[in-house]
Amino acid sequence: MDSTPQDTPQEVEVPRIATGPLPPGWRYRSEVRFRDTSVTICGETRTVPQSYTVLVPVPPSNWQDTGRDLFVTSAVAAAGFAAVWFLATLSRFCHQFGVPFAPVLLGTFAAAELAWRSYRRRTGRSK
Repeated sequence: MDSTPQDTPQEVEVPRIATGPLPPGWRYRSEVRFRDTSVTICGETRTVPQSYTVLVPVPPSNWQDTGRDLFVTSAVAAAGFAAVWFLATLSRFCHQFGVPFAPVLLGTFAAAELAWRSYRRRTGRSK
C-alpha cells in the first residue's frame, strides 16, 4: 500500500494570460469568478470549482438615467409635500368653521379611492 496519497485537494496552478497594461481612462472593479478544474486525488479524477479574480471595466456614468431619477424623485417629493399642504389647509379650513376634520378627511380619501377604482375599471386594469 502506498502511504503518500492525501485525501485533500491540492492547489492547481493556472497560467495567467499576459494582457499588457490597462488602457488609461477606464475604471475597473475586481470580480471573483469560478471555473471547473480537474484534480486527481489518490488516482481518482474529480472536477472541483476554482475561484479566480478578473478586472472588469466599469461603464461610464449614464447622466440621462441619473437626471431622470433625480427628476422623478423630486416630483414624488413635491407631490407628497403638496398632499401634506392640502391636508393641513383642509384641516385649518374645517377648524375655522367648526367642522370635525376626521369625517372630511375620510370622505376625501373615499372619493379619491372611488375615482381611482372607476378609472381602473374603465381602462380594464383591474389588477
